[in-house]
Amino acid sequence: MSSENLITFSYPMIQGLTSYPINYIRAICNGVHSDFGSKAVLEEYNLGSKSNISRIKESLVDKELIETDADGIYLEDPVFKM
Repeated sequence: MSSENLITFSYPMIQGLTSYPINYIRAICNGVHSDFGSKAVLEEYNLGSKSNISRIKESLVDKELIETDADGIYLEDPVFKM
């Protein structure tokens, strides 16, 4: 399932999120699990500034949409993992 289809399929879970958190989730769906502050990731996924990354991450952790571990950042919800 492409990240676009997954985002559409999971709409109720992400309803109310702004474009930055949605783009962050899209990056995870496309295999990005670390280095979200790198210039390439910031530009490719339109995540705003480097300082914005920690706020996005904290918000998504609070909503239990992502989880972090020593290996990186991953989607919390099994529907996203399809």
